Amino acid sequence: MNDSGFIGKKNSTVTWNKVDEELIEYNSRQYQEMYRSTSFVIENLNKKIQNSERLDILDIGCGGGANLFHIAKYFKNCHFTGIDINEYFIEFARKKYLKNNIKNIDLLVRDIFSNFEINGQAKKYDVVGSSQVVSFLDFDRADQIFHKYFQLSKKSVYFQSLFTDCLLDYEINIYDHTYKKIVPYNIYSVATVCNIAKKYDFTLSLQNKFLIDIDLKNNALKRGTRTITKNNKERMMFSGDMYLPWQFLYFEKGKK
Repeated sequence: MNDSGFIGKKNSTVTWNKVDEELIEYNSRQYQEMYRSTSFVIENLNKKIQNSERLDILDIGCGGGANLFHIAKYFKNCHFTGIDINEYFIEFARKKYLKNNIKNIDLLVRDIFSNFEINGQAKKYDVVGSSQVVSFLDFDRADQIFHKYFQLSKKSVYFQSLFTDCLLDYEINIYDHTYKKIVPYNIYSVATVCNIAKKYDFTLSLQNKFLIDIDLKNNALKRGTRTITKNNKERMMFSGDMYLPWQFLYFEKGKK
């Protein structure tokens, strides 16, 4: 493969710092109608977080903020901090939140490896999580990335991303010829994350697979989600020809 002209090779920061038509459309569309994937996250969080709870929650890789927008509207008593490396989309989210009078979200331009400190003391959050993030970051930094989630959390950690129950991790890079960029689509073994969680006294307490209830039609020649229905009527999600095994994982500290 001649990757001349592609951005993001071995550095997903370059890919996600880019502002292109695809990212603008993706972020804008979510504000108009809540995605089923976002509803799936809320449904799972609702099993672990009470509406009356007042928690300090860190959302990593919030992008243009639409996913966090819907989550924060549901958990109105919680305070959210959304971080992303893309300054354009953080500002995009700020404008949306101001227009919609959203008060319980702060937004910061930073990555997961930034210093989280207040008055010289390491800052920790009650809950640390992300939606559709860890699988799209560099595979060779995955171990560091997963560790950081648990290091920043006092109570619980959640991921909505691509996972497998097999004892296998998959490193996948998609060369997107439409937008001339390389996008990771890595799939991680649930056991990999559980082993890291255990080092910080966190235990997996909730695991759910995302099963979409509508047909999605998308050009199979491009990235973007489409569905194929199996004989048992269950829908499988694909990006191009690649199967997307979305799962939600929730870890709690000190729970056995």
